[in-house]
Amino acid sequence: MIDHSAEAVTAAIGTGKVRMTMKISYKPLWKTLIDKNLTKKDLRLRAHLTTNHIANMGKGEHISMQTLIKICETLDCDIADVIALVPDDDP
Repeated sequence: MIDHSAEAVTAAIGTGKVRMTMKISYKPLWKTLIDKNLTKKDLRLRAHLTTNHIANMGKGEHISMQTLIKICETLDCDIADVIALVPDDDP
């Protein structure tokens, strides 16, 4: 079964015979915060995020595009500095 949820993206490789399930990783965000000498609390307060937003990202769960845009604007960075697509190794 292929996961079509917001947390996972299915990407066809080559002719579409091989499929790889992808998921969102927030590791780039955590690195960006370190590089900018900021904490998760700093981000939450500056971007007007809820504690649930931070908790969801910490658990690798989905957040809205609006929230991602807010984070990018707050940190003055690109979306690639916040999220990355990585293979979903869960069966």
